[in-house]
Amino acid sequence: MEVPASPSSALRPFVQILTIARLTALETLRHPIFLLLSLTAVACILVVPIAIAHELGEQGRLARDSALAFQFGFGVLIAGYAAGSSLRREIETGILSTLLSKNIGRELFYGGKVVGIGAVLALYVLVAIPAGLLAQRVSPLNYEVDTLALLIAPAAVVLALAGAALDNFISRRSFASSAMIHLVITLSAGVLILAAFSRDSTPVPYGQAIEWRLIPAQLLIAEALLLFGTLCLALAVRLKTAAVLAGAAIFFLLGLATDYLLGTFPLLRGWAPHWQVFWQSDALAAGGHLSGDVIEQVSLYAIFYLAGLIAVGIVLFRHQEME
Repeated sequence: MEVPASPSSALRPFVQILTIARLTALETLRHPIFLLLSLTAVACILVVPIAIAHELGEQGRLARDSALAFQFGFGVLIAGYAAGSSLRREIETGILSTLLSKNIGRELFYGGKVVGIGAVLALYVLVAIPAGLLAQRVSPLNYEVDTLALLIAPAAVVLALAGAALDNFISRRSFASSAMIHLVITLSAGVLILAAFSRDSTPVPYGQAIEWRLIPAQLLIAEALLLFGTLCLALAVRLKTAAVLAGAAIFFLLGLATDYLLGTFPLLRGWAPHWQVFWQSDALAAGGHLSGDVIEQVSLYAIFYLAGLIAVGIVLFRHQEME
């Protein structure tokens, strides 16, 4: 007669996945390059709308498009670095062989890596979203600036870094990871404060002065970044970090040229994610909103493509020789 598995043994795979994910995320967040890329993304998102005085036919469109573009561009670098360096370093140093000898299946280990990379990208997106909303307020409207937003936006960044430095001094926590948490808090607080005031600093019905419709477009960019990170993780099973970045760049360029390639080389269909479906800035033009149907279709595309990339990565990882 079979003995039913105890609840603890049934939950053990999930605990192992979460443990590996936590260690992967913490390891990545401690690297200064992650914070530097995130800070550069925030700075570009906030500064570009102010530095460029002209508008591209629609007030606020430059701030919106540049926020999405910088979120995507720097997110690609973060995803590629996080996925490429984390797994490859453990394979080359022999740490992975030790971990797999402790009754951790390869599938669970790889799944934990995917979740960990996803957590890192989620934290980056939580920084980019309020930065994009602040960019809509700091950008000049009819050549008139929002004084309150110009004070709050840089103050949020400075307070985040100061809070991280104080946290590091008191509790010895990693400055890089602590700074990301503080950025999420201070930038979000800045958005919540500005939501109560108009561009001329007069009180308005709460939330009326914030372009909340930008958030769905930013979340679709986040889905694209998760796909890219999972793609890099699959490449990292067999390639070194430099080769991972080069291979991911090729897939990225192929995905951007999908519309052209499908007409010229139909056999290339599906070889690279169609990144342009995640770029929905045009749907926001002239006060438009992303429809629920578009969000659902793009999200389903991301889910199925993500499942395929994870399956490919697991197959490659299962047959990978450990050093």
